[in-house]
Amino acid sequence: MTASLTFSRRAVPTDPRLACELDDGHLVEQHLNGDRQAFGALVDRYQTRLLNFVNRAIGDRDRAEALVQEVFIRAFRHLHGFDPSKPFGIYIYTIASNVAKNEAFRRSSIADLSGPCSSSASWREWRQEIAEITGCNAGTVRSRLRRARSTFAQVIKPLLE
Repeated sequence: MTASLTFSRRAVPTDPRLACELDDGHLVEQHLNGDRQAFGALVDRYQTRLLNFVNRAIGDRDRAEALVQEVFIRAFRHLHGFDPSKPFGIYIYTIASNVAKNEAFRRSSIADLSGPCSSSASWREWRQEIAEITGCNAGTVRSRLRRARSTFAQVIKPLLE
């Protein structure tokens, strides 16, 4: 008996040795249907090319490796919204391009700032990252952080007097 999953019109093998024969759309479909190895096959297929792409954009190989991981995390989290009839390459490279642009912008912004301004830029970056992780919008994160700072100030004020 061969392992396969049935999709709309044909059976798709789940054997990892056969994954290289599948097009990206079928691997996405397999992943969305619970095949844990399908997304890994997409990572294997694109990671070297994306690393080179991001490295060329930002000029830092170590940081590019971390950013490519971020690219795959974002792709993984939002893959349910991907249309498998569209090219996966365009989807993943769009994410990589946006991540690389954000990194380049962040670097130039922080490099241009000095003193307390750079820390506010860092806070903005952290708020955005917290928003992405928690699924909240950045405004909600900002108000929650403001409330937390206020509460902390009230708690610590008597201790400082």
